[in-house]
Amino acid sequence: MNTTVKKITTNTRVIKDLLTKYRDTFQAFRELINNSLQADSKNIEINIEYTDSVSCKSTIERIEIKDDGFGVPYSEFDNRILEIGTTAKQKGQGIGRFSSLQIGELMHIDTVGFDKTKNQYTRTEFSIDTTDFNNAQLEETEFKVDYEYLSNKVNTYYKVVIEQLHHNKQEKIAKRNSLNENFLSKNINQAIFEHYPYEIFHSTVNFIVNGIELKRDDFVI
Repeated sequence: MNTTVKKITTNTRVIKDLLTKYRDTFQAFRELINNSLQADSKNIEINIEYTDSVSCKSTIERIEIKDDGFGVPYSEFDNRILEIGTTAKQKGQGIGRFSSLQIGELMHIDTVGFDKTKNQYTRTEFSIDTTDFNNAQLEETEFKVDYEYLSNKVNTYYKVVIEQLHHNKQEKIAKRNSLNENFLSKNINQAIFEHYPYEIFHSTVNFIVNGIELKRDDFVI
């Protein structure tokens, strides 16, 4: 893989004020799902790592969402991922891609997309840790982006991993950063269904939660 250093483009606003204003963490998480739907995904995998670790205040340590949509090619990474806070929002663009930072301090993006200009598939990886720029303007902060051009045809995807959840901090956190109860293992399937009943009932999108596909019959009384 090749590595380059890039800067996020925004209008001189600090990330915590711009990107974490959702009502709660589950609404922030649904922004990631909505991005997957906008990317014409047919399969959305949601994996939540539950733990009994005494170091965690909650039973959740890691959240991941992966779709099989068209992904983001490296040539479009700057204007579709790193350019935020603009009024333009096409498929899969906008600040919603960064909504995971309301849930956790560390966000990792891994995506494969098709570069039409070079007629090649690319894989791009990018991580952002909010502790790196608590008091810095985004334009002054550099981020490492790894990318490679692939020689073979591969399936496109977009994956987001959220770690270092705010909820697990020892200090007091803002209410909007607390883990919503919908993330709990006993609630997550029902919560997904309640927000995306059409997709599940009509099988237009397959939701796979921790390896189990949500089916219409599971929610029919």
